[in-house]
Amino acid sequence: MVAFLLAFAGTIASTNGASAQGFGAPSATGQLLRGEAPDYATERFGDPWDYDNREDLPTDPGPVQGASSVTVGDGRLRMTFEGTGHVHPIWANFPGAIRVGRDGPVNPVDPTRYTHLSLRINTPITTAGQVTWQTCPDIDAGCEGTAGFLMTSTGWQTVTVDLRQGEGQRWAGDIQALRLAIGASQTVSYEIDWMRLHGTAEPARITFSNPSLTGTGELLWDADSDPNNNTADNPGWGVVATTDGLSGSGQFDVAAYPAGTYRFLARNGSTTSAYSSPLVIEAAPRIRILDPDVTGGEDFATAVLGNPWDFSDGSDVLGMDNITDVAFVDGMMHGTNDMGGINPRDPWILLSGPGTDLQAHRYHRFTVTMNYDGPFDLSWDPGGGAHGRISWRQDGSHVWQQSAEVVTYTDTDTYTVVMGTDPRSAIMEEDLAQPGWGTGGTTHELRWDVNEDIGPKRWRIDEIRLAADDEAHGSFDITWIDDAHQPGTTIALFADSNDRGFNGQQIASGITTSAGVNTFTWNTRGLPAGTYWVHAEATSPGGVATSRTYATGPVQVLESDFSSVGEPSGLRLAGADRIATAIELASDAFPAGASTAVIARADAFPDALAAAPLATAVDGPVLLNPADRLDERVADELRRLGVQHVILLGGTAAQSTAVEQQLRAVVGTVEREAGPDRFATAAAIAVRAAREWTARGESVGAPLVALGSRFEDALAAASLAGHARRPLLLASADVVPEPTAQALADLGASSVTVVGGRGIVQPALLDGLRAHVDHVEELAGADHVETAVLAARAAVAAGARQDVTLVASGDAFPDALAAGPAAIARGGVLLLTPRDTVGAPTETFLRDTDVSRLRIAGGTAAVSEGVGAQLANAAGVS
Repeated sequence: MVAFLLAFAGTIASTNGASAQGFGAPSATGQLLRGEAPDYATERFGDPWDYDNREDLPTDPGPVQGASSVTVGDGRLRMTFEGTGHVHPIWANFPGAIRVGRDGPVNPVDPTRYTHLSLRINTPITTAGQVTWQTCPDIDAGCEGTAGFLMTSTGWQTVTVDLRQGEGQRWAGDIQALRLAIGASQTVSYEIDWMRLHGTAEPARITFSNPSLTGTGELLWDADSDPNNNTADNPGWGVVATTDGLSGSGQFDVAAYPAGTYRFLARNGSTTSAYSSPLVIEAAPRIRILDPDVTGGEDFATAVLGNPWDFSDGSDVLGMDNITDVAFVDGMMHGTNDMGGINPRDPWILLSGPGTDLQAHRYHRFTVTMNYDGPFDLSWDPGGGAHGRISWRQDGSHVWQQSAEVVTYTDTDTYTVVMGTDPRSAIMEEDLAQPGWGTGGTTHELRWDVNEDIGPKRWRIDEIRLAADDEAHGSFDITWIDDAHQPGTTIALFADSNDRGFNGQQIASGITTSAGVNTFTWNTRGLPAGTYWVHAEATSPGGVATSRTYATGPVQVLESDFSSVGEPSGLRLAGADRIATAIELASDAFPAGASTAVIARADAFPDALAAAPLATAVDGPVLLNPADRLDERVADELRRLGVQHVILLGGTAAQSTAVEQQLRAVVGTVEREAGPDRFATAAAIAVRAAREWTARGESVGAPLVALGSRFEDALAAASLAGHARRPLLLASADVVPEPTAQALADLGASSVTVVGGRGIVQPALLDGLRAHVDHVEELAGADHVETAVLAARAAVAAGARQDVTLVASGDAFPDALAAGPAAIARGGVLLLTPRDTVGAPTETFLRDTDVSRLRIAGGTAAVSEGVGAQLANAAGVS
């Protein structure tokens, strides 16, 4: 687009039939192509306050006062005030509540960049209004500033308030709330077409001639160049200036108005001039950075438990109380507060139970998506209590720690709480002296307390995530979208130490954006480890409009240069993802090929927990594959190995019929070992492994039993299960499932060994097993790291080589699923380690062993480079 210079006056022909009647069109001086002034909502959220969507303004009581009705939609904010009322364009949330989403304290206004508030409002009365702001998160007169305005006419008009000219607290510092109040002594309905919290720009000066020799001439602006619709109900035109003389001039506040094409005409009664040349305010790009974001990266339930909390079925909920009428429908959990419960005001669901380490130091971004029936109400009356809480317990404590309230509104569905705040007390319930998330011991149990309504509230939970920060392991894919995309828009990206000031280090420039999702791969190698905030600066095609925005969450850049931390090269067996890592492990363990392979689902662990002994029994690898298709890389590895027979683990939900059909085109035969649940599948796999060993004339050892709710112990037992030919079964924490009991009978077991960290296995499970076998032993370390070492030592006693060691992450399941069989095939043992520190039992094992071969399964996202160096040092490998 070419920038026009306004340097001319005179008659310009109208293109729409407006009558010039001998009078020239208005004329402006300066540039006719302008850029949209910086706007807070556009830059912060990629979503201007144009009232097309409900997120543009909170409409529940609290942020709204003195109103009988406030609605957002169809491009209008409609308000009916019972006398004086107010709304909050920026809401700070209720005192004591956790600030989330678009709340002002987590989205503070930069008062040096955004200095004016402008709105296009329709009022049926002449009245006064006031803008109030807060520089603190809670209501406090000591941190409030105000600026008033008058509406001296009725109908549509543009109001602009210079916030720098207010009273009380100056427009400075962090602005954390913004309130708009309008005064009246009667019930009044108002409409707002748009609102902008914006910066400054040079106004356009327009001169015009009065179309009549007598009377008042008006200078009008018009957004669509059609004088026939300049009617009282249309907000798209207005008066700039008037004159009683033959000519006049006025200033059009370019900064106040949103992007568009504006023309000017003069009017006196029914006599009008021609339209001026267009003044184009070019739209600023509306960039939303999608990743990194506030919800974080790796999800605990998906990565560690192998079963995301998506509420597709009841397996996501380990327990609940004060809830009735429960159903899992359409991917949501539906429930009602149980009026007959012990405490109807406290309906809660348990997401993880005793023995599951939530790794609170890493996973600390809690996101819940939910809604409920009825209006918003925080009272203690039935229908009230519209807030939830996050609760958790730690080692050695029977006391639930509680977060402060997460207020749940009717116009918001998703809430993200950053648990790892500094200080930790920032999100905690006041006056309880709680240590906070990630302090005071290992966090095991996690609960979502849905609401505190004394009445039978009906509600639905769609999803809960507990995620780590977004992490960069040598690189990170930054993704964004431009919601006002124009071809030719360019973007520059920066990395900052915080989310303030737009003063980070440039990491890319001149990127031409496209419609839809855009991606830039940021190379973080050589960048100091730490927390970085990505921000973008985008420029419109005409080069006159720019916008800036920060990502809503940070990136944790982790060490990415192996040499800088001393990890020897060639130590890792790792691919670009879990599927590729499993292939690397298979290639290393079976260089000469294998006739049989076991395939498990890549994104969930339950069906594959018992895979290690079966893979050992058939002398083949475990490969990981998506649920819905055969990954071409897996097909290639099957061909390389020369596999003729594949055993799929789990039913068609784990490996679809499409996978089975595609496999038949690659290998000779395909079969399944599956049951209706993880316990039945493990039982089928265990019996199959025993049958394979027996067919080869090998004795079968006593079964091992691990908990089916956690992967760590079953993976820790892999070395022992394979080398000692001991089938692996699964159980609940305190119950022996029927498939497990039947498998014990089918195996003719007289004894079992229960694998699990101390305090994890409940006495009720041990007692239940004694009803089926004569002898029950425990193999239990202080945690799964020590349990794996104990299992490895037992495997050595059964013939394994302790000098051949493979180490995998104990924090997530994928690499270890394939690593166990790979270690056994090499004649060695599998050890587990946390991602960011070497467990003392693992380090001691390596130091006490003359290690001849050490390998690490997985990349630095699974086992950090620093840990890799420590493992190599402990093993004496260089």
